[in-house]
Amino acid sequence: MENDWDAYREEYEKLESNLFEPTVNKISEMLDNYAMKNELEINRRLRLEQSINILIKEARTKTNLEAKETRAKLKEVQGNLLKLTREVMADTDDTVKDVLSEIARMDISEIEDTELVSKRSELEAQIISEAERNEEVLESIRLQLENIIWIKDKTGEIITSTDINEALEEELFDLKERANLDLELSQLGMAIGVIHHEFSGTVKSIRQNISRLKAWADVNEDLLELYRNIRTNFEHLDGYLTLFTPLNRRLYRNEVEITGNGIKKFLDDIFKMRLERYNINLKPTLNFKKKTLLGYPSTFYPVFVNVVDNAIFWLNDKPGDREIILDADENGFSISDNGPKIPKKDWESFSS
Repeated sequence: MENDWDAYREEYEKLESNLFEPTVNKISEMLDNYAMKNELEINRRLRLEQSINILIKEARTKTNLEAKETRAKLKEVQGNLLKLTREVMADTDDTVKDVLSEIARMDISEIEDTELVSKRSELEAQIISEAERNEEVLESIRLQLENIIWIKDKTGEIITSTDINEALEEELFDLKERANLDLELSQLGMAIGVIHHEFSGTVKSIRQNISRLKAWADVNEDLLELYRNIRTNFEHLDGYLTLFTPLNRRLYRNEVEITGNGIKKFLDDIFKMRLERYNINLKPTLNFKKKTLLGYPSTFYPVFVNVVDNAIFWLNDKPGDREIILDADENGFSISDNGPKIPKKDWESFSS
């Protein structure tokens, strides 16, 4: 919603500067030309002053109304604050009176020293407890008042504590969303690691049994076709299992050299059938092939998988040539395709 709002504001400003304002100026210019052509007298200064005076009146009305409401709110807060301080002081006085009344009723001469010390501690605790409670209340109110601030930034724009709090709330909300997403991804990654480990043992057992089945198929022609089908399908499944290996972080305790050629081979292994089905050409440039970096395959490979998968989705209905270009320069890798363009609103929102 925030991105949509920013995009709306930007488009509105563009309309204002590129359409509305030029249109007003054009109409004014046409009226002036028409007046001159027909020898009509137009007081241009009067027109200008009238236009400005209307805006001045609107600005003053809005400012006065807001100032009036602000003063009323300040008066209300001031009244509530004075009422609160009176109540707090009254509560303190009541506690003090109660303690003094209890002391006055006591016959100290008949009280043991130990009991007297205990009673004194009890009365002192009442006063201290009441004082601390009232102090916390007033301190909290005072801190809230101190947090009512307004400053001017470099452009002269006034920034209030409300603006700062809203910005902090938005940042906190964004950080919470990222933390939740990171947690989900971490759990998913751990689950994949466990599945890969368990599945590897199962695959090893299946591979051994297929080898045993081959011995029977060699002497039994009826089993030969069945053996070939099982082996072909299993090799296809085993190939997909192998693709999980670079995504397992535990296999790479240290950063390794990742090459463009290695990334291209990994993408071919995953998307070969889909690329052929939709007649899409995955083309790496020479710079991409030569590009290298240090990192974890489990960090970088999924990025390429996700982006290429998205490109294939948008290209599968495109008529004509379909290409996904893998490129690189001194700043890093890049992926592009000749499919539909990203909507202008989304692109500007992303790039900002």
